[in-house]
Amino acid sequence: MAVLATNVFYPVSFTKVKLPTVKITVTGVSQVTPTSASITLESNAVTLFVKLSSEVVGYFSDNGFLMLPHEKVSVTFTSLAKFDIKAFQETLTIRSVRDTIY
Repeated sequence: MAVLATNVFYPVSFTKVKLPTVKITVTGVSQVTPTSASITLESNAVTLFVKLSSEVVGYFSDNGFLMLPHEKVSVTFTSLAKFDIKAFQETLTIRSVRDTIY
């Protein structure tokens, strides 16, 4: 059976919670087609609203997502034109809600 969506309930404001220091690691980046890449991430702690960005113009299959400790998350990046994977990797930025609160 396929999972179409998941929901996460946050009982209090993030400003009232001591969010742990997180380290998000890119465990893999590979060019799938001339216009797409696969990115695999892993975090050492619960990480809220992980946001990916790059100077390469395109979009991510998921953005603003929750990461659980030591759980690998794979995301696909799609560009409207061919792109250089090295330029993509060099400009890939990863942020989370903790980066904006503290």
